[in-house]
Amino acid sequence: MDITITLLGESHTVRVNPQDTVGSLKIKIQSMLGVDPQRQRLVFINGQKTPLNDDSKPISYYGLQHGSQVSLLVTEPLPPAPIQVFLRNEKGQLSTYDIRLDETVSIFKNRVEKREGVPASQQRLIHQGRVMQGGKLEDYNIRNHSTIDLTLRLGCMGTTNMDITVNMVGASHTVRVNPQDTVGSLKIKIQSMLGVDPQRQRLVFINGQRTPLNDDSKPISYYGLQHGSQVSLLVTEPPPPALTQVFLRNEKGQLSTYNIRLNETVSNFKNRVEKREGVPASQQRLIHQGREMQGGKLEDYYVRHHSTIDLTLRLRG
Repeated sequence: MDITITLLGESHTVRVNPQDTVGSLKIKIQSMLGVDPQRQRLVFINGQKTPLNDDSKPISYYGLQHGSQVSLLVTEPLPPAPIQVFLRNEKGQLSTYDIRLDETVSIFKNRVEKREGVPASQQRLIHQGRVMQGGKLEDYNIRNHSTIDLTLRLGCMGTTNMDITVNMVGASHTVRVNPQDTVGSLKIKIQSMLGVDPQRQRLVFINGQRTPLNDDSKPISYYGLQHGSQVSLLVTEPPPPALTQVFLRNEKGQLSTYNIRLNETVSNFKNRVEKREGVPASQQRLIHQGREMQGGKLEDYYVRHHSTIDLTLRLRG
């Protein structure tokens, strides 16, 4: 059916299905008018001006029919919400910082300088093995309760590159590194050269004691690597995806808890829901963040720990 979207006095026709969610309607509006769904406020003009305020509900829930009129109001974008991260120094001591994800690395370093007494020029901030050299904090996959490692820049060592040898299954490979490179960045170089996922790499420094390089945030100089050092690369089996907990919300607002793996298929999850809730899989409409989950894996729909998935029934006819 066709409905009319009104924005600033102009009308736009949108082809929809009664089972489309408010969230999917917003995506169609974004495709047509370029308005971010998070900035859309939709109001059904039905004499009462009913706001369409639940992205998971089908538009038929609000009574929209062929020819219905919907007013689109564009709101101001919300400022990024502050989150909390931890800064860990070389002694393992933690400090807590409130940040916004769009904060620049430079500004954050200045805040660290004032609080920790370490000049910004001497700071090496590392997250998940990556040195934070510029841009914004969000560019480095910072999230709520992330831990950022603070190390001090080494003196003259930082300007001298060197070659080390990485041994894998009897074959030797030369890698050009810098003493300030972290173990994490070394793993990324190895991935680029040999195609081995960093999470599957186990590196051991062959120095008579076979020292494991087990902290991705540490510079390789911390372990004593020098020009000509030998490193053994062992490739481990990939760990199975961890179990995570999600909530299933039915049309009455009642919640059920499910333990899932993110690589579980939607089809398998529907079968589990059928056994537990008594709703045939063929009649289920699972919706997350306004998207109907029609196939593939749960992770394809941005399902995360403590996500809420809405369960509605397919309309007949």
